[in-house]
Amino acid sequence: MTDDVFQKLQGYVGREYHVGTYDCAHLAADVQADLFGRAVELPAVHPGGQAGQRRAILAMRDEIAARIDVPFPGCAVMLEEGGLLHIGTVALRFGEPWVLHNSAKLGSAQFKPLADLQRMGMRFEGWYSWR
Repeated sequence: MTDDVFQKLQGYVGREYHVGTYDCAHLAADVQADLFGRAVELPAVHPGGQAGQRRAILAMRDEIAARIDVPFPGCAVMLEEGGLLHIGTVALRFGEPWVLHNSAKLGSAQFKPLADLQRMGMRFEGWYSWR
């Protein structure tokens, strides 16, 4: 299953980022529906700018996901960049966590090792299992 998820997530690479219509939340929801048959609704538009986005995500985080200590294929990862929270989907490759993620800075969905995203300035917030 690990290699299978890794291969399937590569099919999402290049999907363009569009504010409010296709951001990290849309990508994560698509992956969960397509690959895992899980209906996930995440807020894409956040009133109140960065502070509003942070409040909305943190308020609903524990309702839709449980924090975990060890990642597994298909789980979520929350990242922070410039005060904004982002969500990505995890695959493991030779024990290393890779993240499928979409952001305005990236311009389109990319699939990279978590360590590379951290070198780009993203801060790891936590691993999450969908409820």
